[in-house]
This record gives sequence, structure tokens and C-alpha cells, in this order.
Amino acid sequence: MGNIALFFPLGIMLPLVHDKFSSIWKVLILAMLVSSGIELLQLVSRGFGSYRSVDIDDVLLNTFGACVGCVGFAIVRRYASANDTS
Repeated sequence: MGNIALFFPLGIMLPLVHDKFSSIWKVLILAMLVSSGIELLQLVSRGFGSYRSVDIDDVLLNTFGACVGCVGFAIVRRYASANDTS
């Protein structure tokens, strides 16, 4: 649950910051790249004595968390615009 919760805000913030990330596929790709970068840094840091483990499950769960955040944001945005009477 921690990995999903950690990347959930990324899925919300990306569409808010830039219209380029309004597609779930773009959020998915960026989240996967960021998560893979983190895991790569953990792999490299093991050579310097770090105790961190490297696991593909972390990449998958982080990416899933960002996607859940993006879908949740899209639902809230659509609901808010449908109820906007001004």
C-alpha cells in the first residue's frame, strides 16, 4: 500500500500542472520512468553499501498508484464540471 500511496499524488498533480499529461497513458509512462529511475538508483547505491532492495513489484505498484490518482482526478474533474452551474 505504501508504494501506491506514494505515487498517488503524482497521478493527480501531473494533469493539474500541464495539459500534456491529461492522458492516462502519458501519466503511466512518466510514472514508470520515474519509478524505474528510483529502482536503478537503489541498485547502484547497493554498490556503495546501501541496504535498499530492488524489486520490479515496486515499479508496478508505483505506476499503478499514479494511474489510480490520475483516474480519480479525472472522475472528480468530470463530476465537478458536470455540476458546475455558473
